[in-house]
Formats: sequence, structure tokens, C-alpha cells
Amino acid sequence: MRPSLFLVLLSALAATPASAQNPGQHSCELEAEPVVFGEYDPTSAAPNDSASQVILRCTCTGNGCDALHYRLEFSNSGGRAMTTGGGSGRLVYDLYSDPARTRPLGQGAEALTGVYQPPQNGDRQVLPVYGRMAPLQSAAPGVYSGQEMLVLTY
Repeated sequence: MRPSLFLVLLSALAATPASAQNPGQHSCELEAEPVVFGEYDPTSAAPNDSASQVILRCTCTGNGCDALHYRLEFSNSGGRAMTTGGGSGRLVYDLYSDPARTRPLGQGAEALTGVYQPPQNGDRQVLPVYGRMAPLQSAAPGVYSGQEMLVLTY
């Protein structure tokens, strides 16, 4: 079985328009690469790890383009699962912001936050995403997939 996770993207502006705090107009977009776990061995005691990235691109037009503070939330937090096409099979996994897989990605305190420095047209910031599929899951052979919604606030 070759499980993979496809990230669905959603971009949202903060409630306070950027122009109220800054005469420059920021525009941002996300590009997410799939988290591909590869084949899963249900008899292995080791977790199945994978890594991917989300790319944040911002531009700014006008005068006074300052550093941009952002927040990237993931729709699920813990208890994530991929399923087979028919929904009968289920594989549990989670996403993290660090290679040691100690900081889960999610909402609230588990969101990614940062500062995008004064954007130049086409500049990008790479945000790593680390996946871990729990070991010793009883899973039927098949193709598993899942989705994650990302919400970007700036």
C-alpha cells in the first residue's frame, strides 16, 4: 500500500485589513507538496516517517511594505487518519513542525507562526512538514489517502 496525504489549501486575510496598519498591500499564496509515506508494513515496530514542505509566497505593492506576521493553521490536530477509497481501511498518522516530531501541527497553539521578511516579488519561505505514521496498525492492503486544510492568516 502506498499512503500519501494531499494538502488542500485555503488562504484567508486577517480580520484587520493590511492597509489599516500598513499602506503596502500584501498578497500571499501557499503551495503544499504531498506527504508521501510510501509502503506501510503493519508488522514493523518502527514508525513510518516522511517529510514534505509548504511554500509561502508573498508580494507587496505600494509604499511601506514591512515584515509580514503570519499564522498557518492545519485543519486537523491529532487523531488524523488516512482511509482507503471505500473507507473501510484506516491508517493513523500525524504532522509535525520539527524533524524530531515533538511539535504537532494543528490549530491554536499548534499553528505555525512566523514573520515573512519584506517580500520581494517571487520570494518564498519554505516551511517544513514532517509526517509520522504510527507503527503496528492493523491495515488491509490498499491505497490510502487523506486531506488536510490549511488556513493562512496575515
